[in-house]
Amino acid sequence: MRSAFLVLAWGAVSKAFSASSTCDDADASSLLQARKVVRVQRMQTTDANDLLTSLRDVANSFTTDSAVTMTPADVNAAIGTASTALQTMLPLFEQQHVLAQQEIGHALAAVQACHDEHGGEVSARLEQAVTRAGVAKDDCDEGLDNAVEAEHEACAGQGENPNCLCDEARTAITDQTALCVAVTETYEAVYCELQVSCTSCQQCHAEEIEVYGALRADIEAAMTSRQEEYRTFIQVDCLMNLITTAMLSGSPIDHASLVACDDVSVNHLAINFPVPPSAPTGCPAPQSGDPRCPGSPVQDLQTSDFTYSSAHAGKYLAGHAGGDSTIRPMQSAAARCDELGYACAGITCRSETTCTVRAGNDLRQSPSGEFSFVKGSPVAPVAHAQAQAQAQAEWTLIAHHVLAGGLFASATKNTFVENAEDPAASTYMIAGQVTPSDYLVDGKYRLRLEYSDLQDAHQPCNDGPALSGSVTLEWLQSSWVTAETVTGFEAISPSDLSTSAGGLGCQFAGLARSSHAGAVLDGSHQHDYWFGTVGAVSTWSGGIPAWKGGVAQSMSLYVRR
Repeated sequence: MRSAFLVLAWGAVSKAFSASSTCDDADASSLLQARKVVRVQRMQTTDANDLLTSLRDVANSFTTDSAVTMTPADVNAAIGTASTALQTMLPLFEQQHVLAQQEIGHALAAVQACHDEHGGEVSARLEQAVTRAGVAKDDCDEGLDNAVEAEHEACAGQGENPNCLCDEARTAITDQTALCVAVTETYEAVYCELQVSCTSCQQCHAEEIEVYGALRADIEAAMTSRQEEYRTFIQVDCLMNLITTAMLSGSPIDHASLVACDDVSVNHLAINFPVPPSAPTGCPAPQSGDPRCPGSPVQDLQTSDFTYSSAHAGKYLAGHAGGDSTIRPMQSAAARCDELGYACAGITCRSETTCTVRAGNDLRQSPSGEFSFVKGSPVAPVAHAQAQAQAQAEWTLIAHHVLAGGLFASATKNTFVENAEDPAASTYMIAGQVTPSDYLVDGKYRLRLEYSDLQDAHQPCNDGPALSGSVTLEWLQSSWVTAETVTGFEAISPSDLSTSAGGLGCQFAGLARSSHAGAVLDGSHQHDYWFGTVGAVSTWSGGIPAWKGGVAQSMSLYVRR
């Protein structure tokens, strides 16, 4: 029996250890297949702990003075099962470890790729490009200011027949304006490229670091389980070696050898988890005056008179309200829409600086990515109606100009009347038709002049903040606006209405008949300049010469009863 036992047992062991393994060369596909096989085997017969218990029972039967006896069939069955499991599982543990380490490496590389593609050198290059483009834009704007100032000097007193120097100065402004448009477009493009790159880096890092974190948690849990299983199977392997030696030598297994089988290192199956790149610094918040990039959120629109919807992206409203096609910044367009009352249904914009007032109520799909705000009800309906009625009773519109609709006729310089029957016309004036004495109160006229879409054009005249949006000037004078000179001028608002560091030509001094061929009335009657224009017969710097060296795209003049 003893001989037969040894032959049977050794046959099983020899067969198990002579089989060659090709698992080290398995690719990912075969590894996945191996996982499926292992799962099936586990479900059927190869529970590691049960296998270890079985081998311990066999080993204990070979110790000195053991009371346990086992048949050769039981021993062979236990060794055969263990041998098959070891042949499958030990190479698989190594492959699973390698694959897990590769998965961590790939996830970490995905995080790093976010910084390589959108941050680091890419970000630094774009930041430098934005700085260069910004400097170029500022230089171009300064050049345009200089060209405008040179045009003022060259064209002063030239009238309708300017000399060659004046023509050249105006051509220089046109050329410099075109150049600045191109330079500004370049600046806005590279600025938005930097914004997109920064945002993309933030989003990419957040998404990939989340994937990395979830994968790490799963792999750590799998690593712990794999190490425990590996420890168990190595204990089984150790016991098999003790049993085989005991069978071949005919000597018992000592207790110290059994205890030594419990000492198993699993350090080589520990996954290395490198520290991922730190999160990128936050993108700078957009500042007032920064370009608006595609996809960036549109600020809410608020006015004191009407409510407005949130922005409707990709939509436009049809038809210009009141025939006014002037392009204005968003807030100025809303203010103009408020002025037009219920004739204006809202505004449509291409950007926050290029908006127009619209008459149509229905939102339509925009092929060019416009966005719109729909005007709602008055903030205070009763108060609004009362204010409108009171304003209509107190103030009379005597001149209005929307530059996009054309210029005043030269003849109006003598008649002071144009489109008298149509206050909604783009060029409207009745200053020569009304009875001035109807508006005379305590020997003076109270006048209000409004400019919209205002911007700086002649910097020396502006000793305050940059001009933008709209401005309302209000004052008293004892002479009517069509007189040759102004008498009894008294400024009301704003506080710096009649002051300017640029001297007489820049100071508003009330309205009178203009001596310049380009205007019907102006507020610089003490000088050849024609700032404070009412009724532009020609344009200057692309607009209506307005207040403090600025130009506007629309103008309204009122007189109070």
